[in-house]
Amino acid sequence: MSINEVDVKNDSDNDLGDDFDYQPNAEDDAEDDDVDSLDSTSKSEEVCGVKRIADLMVEDIWNLEFRTEDEDDVVRDKQGRIISRQLVCNKEGWRNVRYLDLDDRSREARSLTRTKCPARLRVKLDYGYGLWKISCFVESHNHDLTPPQFAHLVPANRRLSVIDKVQVKNLHNFGVKTCHIMGYIAFQKGGYRHAGFTRKDLYNHVDRYRRSKVKNEDANAAINYLIGKSNNDPLFFGKYTFTSDERLEHIFWADGQSIINYHCFGDIVAFDSTSKKNKYNKPFVIFSGCNHHGQTVIFGSGLLSDETTETYKWLLETFVEAMGGKSPKAVITDGDLAMRDAIKNVLLDATHRLCGWHLQRNACENIKNPNFLRNFKCLIYDNNDHREFDWRWAAILDKHNLVGSTWMEKTYETRAMWSHCFLRDKFFGYIRTTSQCEGINSLIRFYVNRKNTLIDFMHNLDRALKEYRNNELIAGFKSQFSEPVMITLLEVYERSASCYFTRNIFKEIRNEIQRAGALNIKVLSTTLDKVEFSVTALRDPAKDRGWKSIEPFKKGGTRKFTATGMRNRKGKDNTFDEVKESQQDKRHSFTNYECVNDVIDDKCDTPHVQIDLIVVDFWVTSCYHCDYAIQLMN
Repeated sequence: MSINEVDVKNDSDNDLGDDFDYQPNAEDDAEDDDVDSLDSTSKSEEVCGVKRIADLMVEDIWNLEFRTEDEDDVVRDKQGRIISRQLVCNKEGWRNVRYLDLDDRSREARSLTRTKCPARLRVKLDYGYGLWKISCFVESHNHDLTPPQFAHLVPANRRLSVIDKVQVKNLHNFGVKTCHIMGYIAFQKGGYRHAGFTRKDLYNHVDRYRRSKVKNEDANAAINYLIGKSNNDPLFFGKYTFTSDERLEHIFWADGQSIINYHCFGDIVAFDSTSKKNKYNKPFVIFSGCNHHGQTVIFGSGLLSDETTETYKWLLETFVEAMGGKSPKAVITDGDLAMRDAIKNVLLDATHRLCGWHLQRNACENIKNPNFLRNFKCLIYDNNDHREFDWRWAAILDKHNLVGSTWMEKTYETRAMWSHCFLRDKFFGYIRTTSQCEGINSLIRFYVNRKNTLIDFMHNLDRALKEYRNNELIAGFKSQFSEPVMITLLEVYERSASCYFTRNIFKEIRNEIQRAGALNIKVLSTTLDKVEFSVTALRDPAKDRGWKSIEPFKKGGTRKFTATGMRNRKGKDNTFDEVKESQQDKRHSFTNYECVNDVIDDKCDTPHVQIDLIVVDFWVTSCYHCDYAIQLMN
């Protein structure tokens, strides 16, 4: 009979790694007594340089000599030298009786696996020759041997190798779920029976790894993590507070790249809070915006203890402090009252816009009428003047029998914070909702979950941040080292725009140019304060529209598509360069919307000047997303 590795165990080396100080459960006899078999590559398995222990037959056992010793079940002399050790069956011993009669068990007792099996192999050191010799060998077992198909489930045969541990650590740090890690390794090794460990072994290993990272308490580990980042990033900013009982209360952090991005693109900021992203259910807040590629950028993050006005005031004050005292010009939120009050107290000069998507969702919840939602959406996004808004609002109330509705009355009171007709003279840089925050939350959901500790959460958030920045790098590469194909009839405009704008912004401008090329503009009449004209879409006479007021063109560049069309109507072949030069001749520096507005107010006596200034409005609105274009314009 051979000494099968299925039923021979190693008495002490059953831990899954030397990196963890793991205390086994008192009831876990497998942890207390069971041990792993010898590693097949161990030098200690060499027997006279010929055979391994697992390969020996009964007749090979007696009086064999060993050159090295194992690390199992050892006996040492007074000098600490190992003089004896033994291998025993994995069913050797018996569970302590005191663990069998527990009355207050918190969980079901583990099944018994020990049978006091006497099978063993003992070796001792021969001082004279310096070799190891067999001193005791008991062949017989008092139980059936484990069949081969179950061999990989015997505790003695289960262990994570060093390679397995490294692979598990990397996959876990990347955010891969433990169950998926198990499936991946099993696939990699050709099946679960060849994995070398079970799902439970893997979960135990990951749990010990997690606890090793927060052995100095989770809050301290998170703070130390931020301190470590600040040591490597001179621009890094972090701030936290403690409660009266010395518990972590609020924490905010922003790395150097986030702060740089804010100073480039931080005029418009969207922020929203979400919970259930960590094991403590702390509200998580992200400050985000839009960069020159039209992509989401993250300016900072915070974990709060609650969502009160005072807490949000602390967060906003800390955010402004982190950004060197620079406050945003516009803020988009979901309408939370505590946020609203905090913004009024901290961001005094910022325009506060309510998220259009959240407003529509609230409308669905409060007004159970799909036709109302369609009309209400027009009030949110259509470019009306104030009088037309009030007229349409009254018509909706009457049409849907909503006169006296409390929700409608409260919504009307905040109309200046959500209706486009009240906000069209403000710049919001493509952001009308907090959908960017929702998109960030969706991405983060891939990396974090509600079981994450604070240190895990911060580490995983950094990986999500790197993904956003990699997307920005890819977009920058495409913009700088490739050229778009010209597809519009106004190729001169299109090619000129492609030289100044990033690729994503250029696509937006090209769409405007394409639509403008299909428009026919005719000036109907002019007065000192008014230009009346008609806009006709080619091949579609039914879509004639006319605007009498010049108000829609002030500051916001609302009807940008008419600008290019008007230049085309006059028969000029000016490019964006020539538009810039023509306005420089007028000695006006169009670096912001106030300048454009002032010129429109002062120079609206002729239609030609009015048309030229609308073209510049189009230029300024588009260039706002590109630093290089702004430098050229200035």
